Formats: sequence, structure tokens, C-alpha cells
Amino acid sequence: MPLRSEWKLGREGFTFDTVLRLIQCTVLNPYLTFAILAAFRYTSRGHPLLLAHPKKHVALRALFALGVLDRLRRFLDDGVLNNWTSDKYDWEKEVVVVTGGSDGIGKCVVLLMAERGIKVVVLDVRELTYEAPPTVRYVYCDLGSHESIASATSEAAAAFGAAPTIFINNAGIGGHAGNVLSQPSKPPTAGDKDAASSSSSSSSPPSCVPDAPGDATAFAPSNVRAVFAVNALSHYALHRAFVPAMAAANHGMVVTVASVAAYIAAPGMNPYSASKAAALALHETLHADLAVSTHPRADRVRTVAVLQGYVRTELFRGFDEGDGFLAYALEKETVAEAVVRAVLRGRSAHVVLPVGTGTYSSWVRAMPSWMQYGVRKSAGMAKLMQGYRGRMVEQPSEAGMVGGGEQVEDSKVFVERGDEKEE
Repeated sequence: MPLRSEWKLGREGFTFDTVLRLIQCTVLNPYLTFAILAAFRYTSRGHPLLLAHPKKHVALRALFALGVLDRLRRFLDDGVLNNWTSDKYDWEKEVVVVTGGSDGIGKCVVLLMAERGIKVVVLDVRELTYEAPPTVRYVYCDLGSHESIASATSEAAAAFGAAPTIFINNAGIGGHAGNVLSQPSKPPTAGDKDAASSSSSSSSPPSCVPDAPGDATAFAPSNVRAVFAVNALSHYALHRAFVPAMAAANHGMVVTVASVAAYIAAPGMNPYSASKAAALALHETLHADLAVSTHPRADRVRTVAVLQGYVRTELFRGFDEGDGFLAYALEKETVAEAVVRAVLRGRSAHVVLPVGTGTYSSWVRAMPSWMQYGVRKSAGMAKLMQGYRGRMVEQPSEAGMVGGGEQVEDSKVFVERGDEKEE
């Protein structure tokens, strides 16, 4: 599974991002526009054209200036994010830990790393769905349990006889998506408090407020707890397990695979969007903590945030795929390659996918309030979750006893918002 050339057309086809890349490589390429300006000004054939078309000359100068400003922005982004320091990585010695590496995006990340002979430890509640390459180890980990995390991180550190130097926070679950109005018509009793959770043995949805969008189980305590446990709370324990050794060596990297939902949430996307916003805030705080740390000095420990839009996986099956050009679904391989490229560069980064709509999402919070709230309430945002039937992987620590006392089996996979269950 080799890394796809960045010069090839993306797996998603011709999209708005393709246009942006063409613009960046041509009219916003300062080397190209400078060469054209020099030809106009300093060649015998170009100078008469300069005099004959002064407006085009002004436009070229403007494009050159914009290209220079864009390069300056990227230079400053890289310098500030990396604390104006450099570091080297020996990929024969580095040990990578990936959570949620059994399937989906995580699986692609693991295989891309393993293809390069990099040592990888997968932490997941499910067994690997593929044959482990020679440099890959699997360790069972229930991200809803601090005891399981403590045991798994100890095993991960011992797997290759060296402390992990790259940690990729990839695991995530969608949970039940819904509107706060989509509540059961009567308060749950102590005996059936989990009946509305994803582990319910009944296939019939509970009674809901009429016409309220979403799933009535979205705000059940078990669902909220499970989503936050995997998507955000587990990061605290995992950082505590891996980051101190990186800081002591002033070498390493933490990657957080979050979501553009951390910036802008569609109606019915709670509690997923809230958990991803928490994960991003934790990541940004970690970056600042490492940058200002002096005992030990940790300014060379890199942090990479990956915020992707909708990815075509079972996690978000049924999510609106957009128009295929401006808004479109990403392939899991595309996101995995972005993660791996960022890791192999050995530099802190803030990666947003797709670049066009993802960057726009990050700008929403800088808009005036009337624009922000108008975007969130728009018809385009409202339809995103209407057909959602994504899955979640039930964490055994969060499953507990369900319905009539049946114990949920480890690693059971449930399909959300539907009448059927996948096991």
C-alpha cells in the first residue's frame, strides 16, 4: 500500500481542492509569476508587451505579491508550530502507537507505516481485521477503562523494548446522533436507564417527541459517556502514559485525529461534535504545555492535528455526501496518507481535509455572530445527518448490563439509528 503521489488526481476525483492546488501551483506560485514579470520587463520582446498591457502587468504583480504572502504564511506556520527548532527521526528506531488501528483509517495508517519497516503497536478493543505485518503488534485496549489503558500502555512500551516515540490518537466513535429534543416521552427509571443506549436488546426505538430530529438515545448517559470516553477523555490517560518519556528525551510526536466537527457542528451531530471539540482543545493545550516547558525542555516534541470532513467509512454511513465537488466524502486512504505524510515529515502541523471546505469551517468561528449561527442553521447543514446510520464499537467498560440483564459481549459492533444490528 504505497503512498499515493501528491501530483495524482485524488481518489475522490476532480473536486474544489483540485482547483485550489492548480491555482497554488500556477498563478499563486511566486517563482512562476516572478519569471513572467522578469521576462516582461527585461527582454526585448516582453518590454513592448508590458507597455501595451499595463493592467495585465499590475495583475501579475498582484498575483506575485499574493504568492509571496502565501509562502510567508506557510513559513510562519511551520516555524511557530515547531518552536523554530529542528529534530531528526530514525525510522528504524522509532516506535509508533496507533489507537483504533484494527480497521478503517487506523488500519490504513498502520499498513502504510509497516510497509516502511516502522515498528507499530495497535491499541484497540477489537482484534486486527488483517494479518499483522512483521513490525506490527496488537494490544487489547478498552478506551473506556483507565485500568485497561494503563495495562495496554505498559504492554505497548514493552512490545519492542523501547518507549513509544510517536503516538497517534486515531480511535473514535460516532455514537447515536440526535437532537436534545429527541428524548423519551417519560423519564427512564433506574431499572431501564440503559434501555435507550446503543446496547439495548430491543430493536424498537423509544417513544420520542413528535417530529424531533435524531435518535432518542443520543443523550442517554451511556451514549454520551461512551462517546466522550473514546473521543476525548481517553486522551488524558494516553498522553499521561506516553508524553512524559517524549518530553524527557525532547523527542517525539503526538497526532490527534479529530474532525472538522470540532469547528462547526451540523444539527443532530451531538454529542460527537462536542467530544471532537474537546479533543482539539486538549491537543492545542498540549502543544502549548510542551512549548513552554523548561523542566524538562520539550519544545522539540511535535504535535499534529488532523481535522477531516466526512470520511466514507461505516462510522458515518448515511451521512450526506454533498455535491461531489465543493463538499464531498473523503476516502479513508486519503486521510490515512495525510496522517502518515505529516508523521514522516517530523514536523508539527495543522492538517485540514478537504482543504477548501475544511478551511472554511475553521473560519466560521471568526465570523460575526449572525453569520456563524446562520451557517449552522442553513438548509445545507440541516440535511447532513438526516440519513445517518453509522456504527459504533461498544467499549466493554461502557456496555455493562443491558435490557433484562444480558451481558454485552466484548467488541460487539452496533449499527446506529437503524432497526437492525451488526454483530
